[in-house]
Order: sequence, then structure tokens, then C-alpha cells
Amino acid sequence: MGKIQKSNKEEKKHPQMSVKEKRAAKQHKKEMRDAPAPLITPPQH
Repeated sequence: MGKIQKSNKEEKKHPQMSVKEKRAAKQHKKEMRDAPAPLITPPQH
């Protein structure tokens, strides 16, 4: 009889975002940081 090997390792969890998605999100974040904030003025009466 051969030995049966059982590992206690958990299954590899899939990342929530793919590498492409991460890169796109990072780029978007950078663009938003570099863009000037829109000026919001209270309505004039």
C-alpha cells in the first residue's frame, strides 16, 4: 500500500482584482490626484 499525502495548505485564494484591473485603478487614482479639484461655489441669490 502506498502512502496517501494530504496537505493542510488552504487552496490558493483568487485575487479580487486582476493585474490589469489593479494597474488601471492605480492609474485612475493617480490621474484623480493630479487633476485640480473642481471649485464648488454656493449659489448666488
